Amino acid sequence: WSVTDCLNSNVPVDFINSYAVSVKVDETYVSPRLKFDEPSDSLQGVCYKHGKEHKELLKFDSFEEAQLIQSAVKEGVIHVPKDSLVVGLNKLNTTDVVKVAISWPTCSKDDFHGTNDIFESVRKFVHLHTGKNVMNYCTDGDGIRRISLASLLSHQLDLTTDVGKIISKLPMVDQLCGKGQETVSFDPKHLVKRLWQSFTNESVQLAGVPIVRRDLIDLLGLSGLEPLSLERLVYPRDKQNVPAASKFFLTFIEVMLDEGNYSKIPFRLQKAISELKLYALVMEGLLHFYVYRDTTIMKQISTFSRAAYILLGMYQHNTSCINNQLYHDIQSTFIDAIFCSAKAAVFFPTEPLYMVQNGTDPLERTFGRGRMVLANQSDDSASLINAFSSIEQCDKILTVDHPEWSQSSRVSGRISLDKSNPASWNADKLTIGDEDVSLHWNTGRLQGLADVLKHLGQEVQETCDGHLTTLKKPKGKLIGLNEDRVYSLSNESSDGVNHDIQVCSIPDVESMINYTSFTYFNFEQ
Repeated sequence: WSVTDCLNSNVPVDFINSYAVSVKVDETYVSPRLKFDEPSDSLQGVCYKHGKEHKELLKFDSFEEAQLIQSAVKEGVIHVPKDSLVVGLNKLNTTDVVKVAISWPTCSKDDFHGTNDIFESVRKFVHLHTGKNVMNYCTDGDGIRRISLASLLSHQLDLTTDVGKIISKLPMVDQLCGKGQETVSFDPKHLVKRLWQSFTNESVQLAGVPIVRRDLIDLLGLSGLEPLSLERLVYPRDKQNVPAASKFFLTFIEVMLDEGNYSKIPFRLQKAISELKLYALVMEGLLHFYVYRDTTIMKQISTFSRAAYILLGMYQHNTSCINNQLYHDIQSTFIDAIFCSAKAAVFFPTEPLYMVQNGTDPLERTFGRGRMVLANQSDDSASLINAFSSIEQCDKILTVDHPEWSQSSRVSGRISLDKSNPASWNADKLTIGDEDVSLHWNTGRLQGLADVLKHLGQEVQETCDGHLTTLKKPKGKLIGLNEDRVYSLSNESSDGVNHDIQVCSIPDVESMINYTSFTYFNFEQ
């Protein structure tokens, strides 16, 4: 499914009229290299922003003009980036691999407006070609994308719609969404990894007690893990190791949810036992996105809800328990999960909802396949785009047709990680059917509120300084990003203010990323 095919409306039949399209947005490294594109008679590989600003400069008819381009690159007038922003699509009601739709070389000088315009173009594109709205956006913790996506969620949910009627029954759930009721999810595995880094970097403080690595060794040692294994989890060489992060918290949960261990916990941590147990329940909620493949969708919903309200109560009680951005991203992901569940209940109740397909992990798997396809060849932006159709075929073979050829999970058989197959989840157990989504969310909510009262001795506050509190506004105001900046960007976009980068029409996008026929252009020659 090439970029050109995508933009020419050759969308796969199974995407037409689909309510379950999820947009994945992530970056991948590319070699900074220009290539000559015969159809447009110009050089490609320049970042999105500079490509629009200097479109004519990228064409040349003589060696002298080529030298001018070379000078412009060296002086930074034309930026050849090392990263490419890739947008992929998949459906949350199937186990299909992600389909890469669009790729833009990105610029370090890109601002919020440029990124916002890209997302708006993708939203319009999906609506144009599928006939339905985007279900959600999935990204990682990039700061610019966080603010840009937050600014798109500037519309109050219409509570008279079928989806709105479900969400209206959920107290303290934020009701801002996109124009088509879309929400934003941050990749659960990234969130687990970032929480793990917070613990191993000794930046977590519970009940006034800083949690240091020596404490973690003693705490996790109650599980019976070998000393060498403990050292690898608490003093990691690779801090991006998601399997290690997952194993760390699985062990943490195992210890903290067994009350028989409490008397054995080191004396220094005795004061923090209650908050440590609550933290374990929050982590259990996050791990339910890709762990315990025999679970049901209703168990996932209630577990997400319980974790969300516990985290809300913990933050109100102790803001040092987690940093603000991470709090925002986790709560956004839980809120997105219930929005997706509500949409599934309304639009495809007889089909499964794969939470494991949420996040950016399916897109990152495609990046890994891309490196395999290209092998030792050039991995510049143009080559990656040309290889995406082959990548999809490889991913389908390894993930759908022959999962036994793919390496098994590096953690345990319970976990669906980088190399595992979403098809191993039980589709029947992930089908909502006639179940009441709001009932299961509220069941988890009541459990979470009771946990906070039991372990912290206080109730979750419904107001703070005269403001209503929500999951994303634990103190009555948005945290984790600049609320004024988000609202300003939202208003500018809705008012149609002109920016350096305009919202691309489909032809403009196609001309920017039409990498269909390339030959190498070597300045040295």
